[in-house]
Amino acid sequence: MVDYTYSDDGMPIPKHSGAFANPFVSEEDVTNIFDIREDGFDVTLSLANGKISWVSVSGNKGVRSKGLFKKKKGVAEEVLPLEDILGVKIKRRKTPGHHEGEGMCQGFTIYAYQVFGPNNLKERIIELEHPSEKICKEYCEKITDYLDAIKERPKSMKLYIQSHAGPHNSSNIYKQKIQHLFEAANLIVDSTEIQHNEYVKQEMIHLEVDQYDCICCVGGDGTVSKVTTALLNKIQASKHIDLKNGLTPARCHIPLGIIPTGTTNQAAKSVLGQLDPVSAAINIILGRTAAVDVISIFHKDKFLQWGFICQYGFAGNVLKLAKKYNRVGLGSKGLDAAVVKALSKSKFRKYECDIEYLPADPLSSEQQYTVCRTGCDVCVPIDASKQDDNTSDVVEECIVQPFNSSNNSNDFNSLSDTEQLSEEVLEDNPWKASKGSYYHVGLYSIPGNCEVAPEGLSKFTHLSDGAMELVLVKDCSRRDFIRYLKRHGNHKNQFDFPFVEIHRVKDVRFKPRYPMGWNYNDTTYNEVEDRMKSIEHRMSVQGVKSGDAFIIDGENGSIHTPSPRRADSVEDLDDLDDTDEDDEIDDVSPPGSCTGSGNKNNNIYKRKDNVLVNSAPQDQRLVGMQYRQTFADEERWRRKKKVLKKEEKKRIKEESKIQTVWNIDNEICDDTLLSFRVHHGLLSVYGVGLSPDTVFINSPLSCLPLIN
Repeated sequence: MVDYTYSDDGMPIPKHSGAFANPFVSEEDVTNIFDIREDGFDVTLSLANGKISWVSVSGNKGVRSKGLFKKKKGVAEEVLPLEDILGVKIKRRKTPGHHEGEGMCQGFTIYAYQVFGPNNLKERIIELEHPSEKICKEYCEKITDYLDAIKERPKSMKLYIQSHAGPHNSSNIYKQKIQHLFEAANLIVDSTEIQHNEYVKQEMIHLEVDQYDCICCVGGDGTVSKVTTALLNKIQASKHIDLKNGLTPARCHIPLGIIPTGTTNQAAKSVLGQLDPVSAAINIILGRTAAVDVISIFHKDKFLQWGFICQYGFAGNVLKLAKKYNRVGLGSKGLDAAVVKALSKSKFRKYECDIEYLPADPLSSEQQYTVCRTGCDVCVPIDASKQDDNTSDVVEECIVQPFNSSNNSNDFNSLSDTEQLSEEVLEDNPWKASKGSYYHVGLYSIPGNCEVAPEGLSKFTHLSDGAMELVLVKDCSRRDFIRYLKRHGNHKNQFDFPFVEIHRVKDVRFKPRYPMGWNYNDTTYNEVEDRMKSIEHRMSVQGVKSGDAFIIDGENGSIHTPSPRRADSVEDLDDLDDTDEDDEIDDVSPPGSCTGSGNKNNNIYKRKDNVLVNSAPQDQRLVGMQYRQTFADEERWRRKKKVLKKEEKKRIKEESKIQTVWNIDNEICDDTLLSFRVHHGLLSVYGVGLSPDTVFINSPLSCLPLIN
């Protein structure tokens, strides 16, 4: 949209419609003759109108710039808006002895961009030749001052490069395609290569993020997840916000840039619309951002990470197998092999789950099946003046039935008699519950566009609407599930199946369910240890102190403390009746001892804290030669270890059948008891979303047609 101001004569003057206000409206135009592609042109720089234009002095119309654009016949003047310029740089003739900034001036170069279809941007290089360094410097300085006045453009950047992402060429891509664009834009880049998984987290703790205008990463979804988590944790720490379950986080005021070079790039493609690193770099230089919803993930009360896409079930199995096949060197074919294996009869299974979710505000019937595009009316815009405020996504506090502590109970959220809630409270409870067997559970705060799902893993999810989509694939046949997978690669609705549920939610609690018992022999079970643990538990419940004497009833396992009493021997204590509290036990002799009248030295049994103790020194016992195992004992122990190892493998196999791992942004999460909450517009990412003119090409997994 073009807005206008009016001069004193009433003539309309176009101006930038965004937040940029041109401070050079009174600046005079500058005109000089330059050679462009061996032809003379009158080049006029107008800061007041925000453009640079050139007209041929020889009558040739149009210009062709460095092999990308042909001459435009019939065009008397070519105009380039200054906002489309990435940067300018003086062109010099250098010799081996010259350093940076030295050499004969030959002109200056304009680095701009050109739109090559929806979401696709390419660099455009225009070289203007002139021997005068003074004139070239004047043009460069004026254009640079104009670009610096645009506040949205970053001036400094912290860049993280994951050299092991994808085909392990992230560093080469950055140096060959991206670095010269950042240098032309006068963007100060502090680049660092990621050394290990915890590198970004450790460095971000000591990083002064306010010294940078943006944080950028070069890699795939795993790199994006690590940088996002480290950045948001840093922002919360600076605002003194504890990372606890139910938090209301502060919005991140530093945008995140993503240059996709990984194996999976769902976050980048959802915001950029394509996977071209040059297009991503151009969006960063231009300062085009979009607000994105982020999910906070907790294991019980422990914070785990921030994420965009969380999947359980089939997607978790595929990720585990893909990681395994990647280690053996299958490369790009590893995903196809993982999908085929996950769909095999031995691996394809459903999982018992308990799910609680808090529904979000419903959309209208017209917006319900609207796909998110640039300028989407469903996405709620974020006020730029409130970037430092907390996100307004506080979930309504209410009485919620807790998960049953028994994993094998068939009653979902069953409560004890003392915890029963009234029917009125349950009716007012906004939380919904779902229990059953599911092949796939998915949570999406972004559409998740990727190669296998061009329109998105959840095509009706929006970038910034304050909600996430909960997708549940219930019990179905393997044939129907393959049909569901195939629809991700075409234009059909993948949720148009009777066994697929989709809910628009704000908060989710997930818990896997386990069977009544195991189908294997637990040889590590020790009956004595189990009995002692049970006794200690009863003692703690009944309040028996460790220093008190106690008697265990063998019939019912009850514990009681005996009263002080007399006995002829210590062995007869259990057979005596209770004595009065005033009785004193001063003389207790063991059998066979000499009990003289008044001989108190022989009284070795004293009463201390109502407990009879032997005060006499214990006789020393001599220990003979230590026992040495025979060959038969060693062989018996070797066989036992073999049985234990076999039982352990069986246990792991049984556990793998009843639960799997979470796939969070294509990274494995072993914790299964998780809770999720979406935060509206928590992060700004460079990109403007998918263009309304985006054309999708069907790209289903090539392995699916081969599966019977």
